[in-house]
Amino acid sequence: MGAILAKAELPYHVTYLPPRARTRTCRVRLSAQVQVSIATGSPDEAPVAFRINRIDGARFGGAPCEIRAFAKKLWWPILDGNHKPLSAVGFLDGLEGGKYEAIRILDPSRLWYSDPGKTIEDHFRDRVGDRIVENGFDESFAKLQGGAAAVMICDDALHFAGGTPVLFGHCTYPFVTLQAGTLSKERPSRVFGSSLQQRDDALREGYVFDLLHHDREIELMRSRGVRLDAVHQVECTGTVALGCDALHHCADEAVRRLIFSSAEISAAYRNAVSDKLSDLIPLGDCRHILGEATRRVWRDRFGWRHVELALQRASHIVARLALHDELNLAPEDEEALSSLAAR
Repeated sequence: MGAILAKAELPYHVTYLPPRARTRTCRVRLSAQVQVSIATGSPDEAPVAFRINRIDGARFGGAPCEIRAFAKKLWWPILDGNHKPLSAVGFLDGLEGGKYEAIRILDPSRLWYSDPGKTIEDHFRDRVGDRIVENGFDESFAKLQGGAAAVMICDDALHFAGGTPVLFGHCTYPFVTLQAGTLSKERPSRVFGSSLQQRDDALREGYVFDLLHHDREIELMRSRGVRLDAVHQVECTGTVALGCDALHHCADEAVRRLIFSSAEISAAYRNAVSDKLSDLIPLGDCRHILGEATRRVWRDRFGWRHVELALQRASHIVARLALHDELNLAPEDEEALSSLAAR
């Protein structure tokens, strides 16, 4: 495992108070040359762990997406404007020049700008008497460093740590279309598979599936009338264990939307989860809240469409949890899952 020190022209904001101005401050975007450490790995050090192909690839073309295993993480290729792997050389050049597209990869919260700005020395050289009230350099640099720690260069392509691939279901009547993607919310704007909006929609609808036993779950859902159509085929090389928490993420999302949909429902459950909202709510708590909430009669349900939708989606997750339990009743399945997780 290696690393490079990459130069970057970092934009940041400074708020200052001009002379004779009592309270009216000014804000300006400035820039500074910094360096950030970016991990590098060879194809041998970062072998392909998953390969994602379009099932209709002959029609749409395009190379498969290869997800690499490196330093105990899974790395997804970042794409350029032509939906091809982003060149590391081009990215590093853009980073050194302070280009918005390159900076935003490391700091997705960055708002658009055309010019990174002057240095702080150049800006204040002739402004005698200005008093700096707030300097945003440290905060901006910390975000850039955090983003640099989440990317890796391999085979002249830039990758980000996106985790195990999952399947997102997008409701396109009369089908639920399954598309591969990453659950990661902190991601670059161009990645393979489902967009961030599609990710959020699938979590809200409760259609996110793990690779571990998605074939059996989807087959059982089809047998019960749900029409599913897959866009991607995910091939696992067997070098890493498959994830098994997609349904947990759906249940967590359902609980949060349920609690925030109604003051009445919130009052019933907020104490049970108030200290757990900063992370995933434990699956046992999700199961209890969703199961109980869908059995109770709520006054707020009548006349409020968003409350009705939240309860309908909660019922869907309860049904999926029951289906998941049904799939794992056999002792040999439990043993298989345990041995796989232990690898």
